[in-house]
Amino acid sequence: MPMHEISGDKLNVLSVLGEAAETGSGWKRGGVRGWLLGSDLTERAYSGAGHDLQQFKAAGFAIGEVVLDPGRPRRPLVLWRITQEGEDALAAKQGRDPVRILTPVPDPQDDGVIFISHDAWRCLSVLQGRAEPTRWNALVEEVRKRFSRGLYYEDAKLLLSRRLAEETAAGEGRDRITSLVATLAGRTTVLVDGKTSESLVQLRMGKADIN
Repeated sequence: MPMHEISGDKLNVLSVLGEAAETGSGWKRGGVRGWLLGSDLTERAYSGAGHDLQQFKAAGFAIGEVVLDPGRPRRPLVLWRITQEGEDALAAKQGRDPVRILTPVPDPQDDGVIFISHDAWRCLSVLQGRAEPTRWNALVEEVRKRFSRGLYYEDAKLLLSRRLAEETAAGEGRDRITSLVATLAGRTTVLVDGKTSESLVQLRMGKADIN
């Protein structure tokens, strides 16, 4: 990528990636921090960051790794990180000496890492402590009592789509009673990072049920 093309919004996106790697902020993957999701970059840089990221990847200025999330088979999340080549270009553009960018080392445990909402994690954390199915109304009340937060069915769907919880229902119409219970994978899923983002948490999925 020609240096003159790294300007305006493109320069802003590369700067955000560079700052994350230099300060050790962002998500951790491959033993190093500095990884950002596309949503992180649209919040910190601008809404069209996705196109620039693809260009940076093609130029060798950034790497992008797909999050293997069973709940998002069609539109997977991608984690992005600046490379040393990208930092060298950024430093030249900013008229400073480049900093050393640590190289991530592939870690098999990263394959089990997913991202869900804070509220979905709170829901799962309640279910993890209960062996029997919990009625939806009781689950909502427990989340509110324990975390002073509301719980919506959209949060539960994030768990169901990843087979971290199962749903049972009894009755029909207004008499229908819905309950949730954590699966083996859900009970053995652990929180990896709940502080990096105000909207998402990073989890490592546990072992799946063997049929």
